[in-house]
Amino acid sequence: MILTTNKSQYIKNCSTDKSFAIRFSKYANHMMFLPKSMVKLKEIDIQKDGQYWSTKFEFEIPEWLYYRLSKKDQETIDSIQEEWKQENNS
Repeated sequence: MILTTNKSQYIKNCSTDKSFAIRFSKYANHMMFLPKSMVKLKEIDIQKDGQYWSTKFEFEIPEWLYYRLSKKDQETIDSIQEEWKQENNS
């Protein structure tokens, strides 16, 4: 499973040596942590007209790990994925 996030959803300053910190939005009160030992991170720079525009992050999450996460964490992942689907369709 690939989870794509933007800079406001991947919270670098709350991540630790062992986990990535992710939340749906800056207004959400729930932050989830994914173990770095089981999740791969890919950082992608987005350019427009040859200039840096933004950065997105792709987390590769094993299916079994997703099903072991709490319901709240699964809902966070589902919400982020739905947001990216809508953005890519527009």
